[in-house]
Amino acid sequence: GVEEVFNCLDDNCNGITDEGKWIQKTNFAGTARYNASGFTIGDKAYIGTGKTSANDYLKDFWEYDPVTNVWTQKANFGGSKRFKATGFAIGTKGYIGTGYDINGSLVKDFWEYDIATNAWTKKANFGGTGRQNAAGFSNILEKADLSDGKMEIIVIKDCLHIDIPMLFLKIFNSG
Repeated sequence: GVEEVFNCLDDNCNGITDEGKWIQKTNFAGTARYNASGFTIGDKAYIGTGKTSANDYLKDFWEYDPVTNVWTQKANFGGSKRFKATGFAIGTKGYIGTGYDINGSLVKDFWEYDIATNAWTKKANFGGTGRQNAAGFSNILEKADLSDGKMEIIVIKDCLHIDIPMLFLKIFNSG
């Protein structure tokens, strides 16, 4: 790599530029899965739910700390076992909802994860149609949007907005 002599612009401040290269970190400590959900809060990543290659649905939840390079198991996701859910964070809280549950049903429930208490709290159900593979994102105004997704074989193009402190849903149709 290229040495950075006068400042610390690289990710790990070791003086070597490593942009564009994948670096092996500690393997995930949980069960291997696909269609998991996650979010980041501060400098930590959180991941959970999903489905194994043996078709076992999961609801365990994990935190990854890149500073210590350690995976830590957290409280299980508060809702039913599921996969293809969506996740996002607002401030110091994480949210996971929608997806397919263990009964094969599209679900609309949403759950809030509090990193300070390591606990899940049920929130208002999603205001739109149950869906899988939706895109969830948040902004600096402590608001979140959930857009698109799939309902069985029908592709959904609506966009719903939630103001988390007020739990108020607005529906927008993206055409």
